[in-house]
Amino acid sequence: MNDTLRFLTTAVIWLAYAGTVIAAIITGSRLEDWVIGLVIVVFGVLAAYATRSIWRAAQPPETVLARQGSKAKRDVSDRIGRLIEALDEDEIIELETLLAVRQDEQR
Repeated sequence: MNDTLRFLTTAVIWLAYAGTVIAAIITGSRLEDWVIGLVIVVFGVLAAYATRSIWRAAQPPETVLARQGSKAKRDVSDRIGRLIEALDEDEIIELETLLAVRQDEQR
C-alpha cells in the first residue's frame, strides 16, 4: 500500500469518526450524557488504533527483517558449501579458472 492510499484510508477513518461525533452530539438530546461521551471515546480509540495499524503495517518490524537477512545468508552459505563438497577435482579447477577470469574482467 503506497503512502497516498494510506493517507486516504486514514482520512476516511477520521472523517467517519468526525461524523459519528457530530451525530452523537446532534442526537444527544435523546441520550444520556455519559452515553454520548462513551461513544465518542470508544470510536476515538478505535479510529486511533486503525490509523496506527494502517501505518505500522507499511513497515515490517526490524527483528523480522534481521532474521530473514541472517537466514538468507546462512542458506546461501550452506548451499555453496554443499555444492563445493559435491564437486570433483576437475570441476573445482574449472570453477577456480572461471572465477579468476571473472576477477580479471572486473579489474
